Amino acid sequence: MSGSGLDVGGKSSSQRIASLDGLRTLSIVMVLFGHLWGTNGFPKNAVTEALAQYAHLGVQVFFVISGFLITTLLLREHKSTGRIDLYAFYRRRMFRIFPAAFFYITVMAIVARPGYLWWAYTYLMCYAGDGRPWLLGHLWSLSVEEQFYMVWPLALITWFSRRATVAIAVFLLAPVARLVFWQFGMHSIDEYFPAVADSLAAGCLLAFWIDKVRERGRWLTHPVVFTVLGMAVLAIPFMFPRLRLYILFGGVAPVLIALFLFAAVERADWFLNNRVMYAGGALSYSAYLWQQAFLNRNLHAWWTSFPVNLLLAFAAAAGSYFVVEKPFLKLGHRTKQRSVARVNT
Repeated sequence: MSGSGLDVGGKSSSQRIASLDGLRTLSIVMVLFGHLWGTNGFPKNAVTEALAQYAHLGVQVFFVISGFLITTLLLREHKSTGRIDLYAFYRRRMFRIFPAAFFYITVMAIVARPGYLWWAYTYLMCYAGDGRPWLLGHLWSLSVEEQFYMVWPLALITWFSRRATVAIAVFLLAPVARLVFWQFGMHSIDEYFPAVADSLAAGCLLAFWIDKVRERGRWLTHPVVFTVLGMAVLAIPFMFPRLRLYILFGGVAPVLIALFLFAAVERADWFLNNRVMYAGGALSYSAYLWQQAFLNRNLHAWWTSFPVNLLLAFAAAAGSYFVVEKPFLKLGHRTKQRSVARVNT
C-alpha cells in the first residue's frame, strides 16, 4: 500500500518510477469502490456489483508494485555500494509505515474499542480470520506487506547470487501454501502471507529481469498488446470461478499484473502520469487506512452513508497524510542525512 519514488525507466523524473503513482491511484479506487458498495445510499445494481468485485484486484496490484519497487531499491543499493544496509532499509520502512498505521489503530482503539488490537499492532491481522472487526479488518493486506518487508531483504542478503531462484521458489510454493491452509481449515487463503506471496514474488522477478524483458519484450508496450494486457488484468476477478482453479493457478493473475506494470512503466502514458494521478498515489496509503472507518456497510449512520462517507474518508486521509505521514517522512529523511553526515566525518 505504500512506496517511494525511483526512476527505473520510461519518461519519469529522477524521483519517480513512471506510472506507479497512477497505478496506485487506480488500485485504491478499486478498493474504495469495493468497500463503497453495500454502504447506505450507494447505488446497487448489476453494474456496481460487478465493479465492486475489483477491490481484491486493487490489493493484488499493490502487492506486485511493492515487490517490484522494494526489490528495485535493494538492487540499486547493492549495485552502488556492494551491500544492502538492513538498518537503513528498516529505518525507512519504519518512518514510512508505522506512524500513519499506528495513529489510525490508536484512534480506532480510543473511539470504537474494536478488539483485535494486538493483531493490528503486531501486523498479524492477515491470520486473524473472519472474526476480526471491520474497522481493523483491512489491515490484513498491510500485515502481508510488513511481513514481506521483514523477510525479503534478509533473503536477498543470504542468497543474493541465487535471488531469482529464491523468488521463483516462493512463487511456486504459494499454491502449496493455499492448499495446506485450506486443508487445515484456514479458509482465508487470499489473505495469508505465504498464500499470496506469489503476487509479491511476481514483482520481485520483474525487478530482477526488467532489463531482459525490456530487451526482448518491447512488443508488450505496443498499444494493441498493452490494451489486451489491460483487459486481461480486468478479467482477473472472474478468472477463477472454482476454488481449485484459484488454489492451483492463482499465480497467473500476478504474472499478468507484472507484465501490465512493465508495459505501463515503459510507456509512461499521460493518463497514468499527471498531477491528479501523482496526488492520488501519494495519498493512497492514508486513503487505504482511513476509508475503512467510513465505508462501513455494517453501520447505517450519517457518516457511513454515501456520499458523505466518501467525502469524510478523503478528508481523513488528507489530514493523516499532511499531519502524520508527511512530517514523519521528512523526519526520516533528516535522520538519514544526519547518519550520512556522521559517517562522513
